[in-house]
Amino acid sequence: MRRAGTRRWRLLFRTPHEPARRGEAESEGRSKHSLPVSTVRPSEQGLDLSVNSTQRCTVVRPAGELDAATVPALEQSLADAISVGRPVEIDLRAASFVDSSALWAITLAHTTCRRRGIPMSLRPGPPRVQQVFEVTGLYDLLPFLTDEPGAS
Repeated sequence: MRRAGTRRWRLLFRTPHEPARRGEAESEGRSKHSLPVSTVRPSEQGLDLSVNSTQRCTVVRPAGELDAATVPALEQSLADAISVGRPVEIDLRAASFVDSSALWAITLAHTTCRRRGIPMSLRPGPPRVQQVFEVTGLYDLLPFLTDEPGAS
């Protein structure tokens, strides 16, 4: 037996991208379970990436939120930095948020650098960002810098 409250709840809490009727999603060329693809640039989503090459290394500085929407830009920047073949430093001091997709991208970059024999280091971010690395145990596995005097 179907209750009226359940139907009312489904109508009230339906996501904006969820079709109202069956078959509507298929007519738009996507399944009802697919997420919309963002056409907004990462800088407009709350992320600004800068990549600077020094004599010592290539520094990737993400500023803002590192989440599923902005991580592809970070991945591309890291791939470009790694392809140069010089040491890579990820400076997280300006990052305001890190989620699991960013952790995966950073861990993958570390693994790639290690396999290619390229040194990689991370400059710690604010407490909110560092807490994510500590809670997941990645703080002990990734090469975080501890000295501030040589910071660029």
